[in-house]
Amino acid sequence: MGFSRFGLSVVAYSDFINDIRNEFAVCGGSISRATSPAAFFVAAATHHYGMRIRAYSPWCRILHIGLFKKNCYVSSCKSSACAVYSYHAGVGDIPRIYMEIVVGIACCYIGVFLLCTIMVCFSTTRSNNHNARISVCVPFRNERDHLDSNCRSLRNLNDTDYEILYSDDHSDDDSSAICEQHGFSVIRVTQGQGKLAALAAAVEKADGEIIVFTDADCVVTRSWLTALRNNLHDDVGLYVGAVAVERMPVMTLDFLCLVGVASALNTLGIPSSCPGANIAVKKSLFMEFYTNTASIHATEDAALLHYIHSTLRQKVRFIFSREHMVTTQPYTSVREFFSQRLRWVKGGIRLNPLLTVYLFFILTAHGLFFAFPSLLWVPVSCAAVFTLCVTVRMRHFSLLPFVPLYAIFFPIYTTLVGILYPFAGRSLQWKGRSL
Repeated sequence: MGFSRFGLSVVAYSDFINDIRNEFAVCGGSISRATSPAAFFVAAATHHYGMRIRAYSPWCRILHIGLFKKNCYVSSCKSSACAVYSYHAGVGDIPRIYMEIVVGIACCYIGVFLLCTIMVCFSTTRSNNHNARISVCVPFRNERDHLDSNCRSLRNLNDTDYEILYSDDHSDDDSSAICEQHGFSVIRVTQGQGKLAALAAAVEKADGEIIVFTDADCVVTRSWLTALRNNLHDDVGLYVGAVAVERMPVMTLDFLCLVGVASALNTLGIPSSCPGANIAVKKSLFMEFYTNTASIHATEDAALLHYIHSTLRQKVRFIFSREHMVTTQPYTSVREFFSQRLRWVKGGIRLNPLLTVYLFFILTAHGLFFAFPSLLWVPVSCAAVFTLCVTVRMRHFSLLPFVPLYAIFFPIYTTLVGILYPFAGRSLQWKGRSL
């Protein structure tokens, strides 16, 4: 009686199911292979969705109810994983080996992000070098529109034992004059060109034990150096801070997510990348890196991280502190955003084969998830959980409402980066120079 409205006719395989069939006098549809009372109950309760099911366990049917749309057909499914894949993809009979490969990749993807989340949430820091002299070095090239705000923020730092050094990388405008108006001396690059040459010119003049790098288009907090001091330790060679993007919370979450992943990979012994707008390094280590670097890299910051971690065997520490964040200017175009991400990928692939494998896996998995949209919940959920944990760790609670939006954005843009990278070639540029 109660199930008659579903339009069921049941091929039953036990007396108990036969009794149920007789009592409710169902008619119309067709559900086969209901081999247990539980399977029958689930099939009967969901038939009003228009499903025709040939699954082999009640768990398969439960997954159908919770996850999938109506009017699809699932056949030859002997496991819940196969049922989930073929039903949601809407492809009918799929060779079992292909289903298992797809589900296996999804499980590996979840495992990678789960491991990264654990690494970020439970990492600890110690400090014992609070009184080190700090030199802040700011390289620039044609940054007249941003240097005024940068100079003002550096003048307002609440630290006492530090110096500010600006390095002009062959600017064509009056950027140097702006720095001088704020009372800062400017070092002009005479040997070589590019960001690495500008950094080296400033570091050679610096008298600090710790060298801090930021970009000319960034603004720092008053407690920027104080937060750094709270993390200084004799055993650490490089410190990496986070970057926020002005008026673009989703882009800020992307920076936080990437820094979180880089921190987790670093803990696992796989140096990846870091934002050059907010790093600190021991002066002696940087000079050794510069002396032994044969060419200028597309991402000098990533090259520095790899050299310190892999060659010098020094520790790298990622600082999860909102006070130590710097804020950069918003992107002016979609092209600028993708150009920056492609530059980072290009630099990372050049430096570490293990990082290449990791990037290839992530980008391939995202492409697979888009090929089978039923699996898109995997990258979206993983990105949401991981970004949420990093954001809470940073105590940047104002960004929490934007986490769901970023979780959707993450697999989309990373897939596009993977598609665009083979076609980027030598067209990538930074500050008007080809990379």
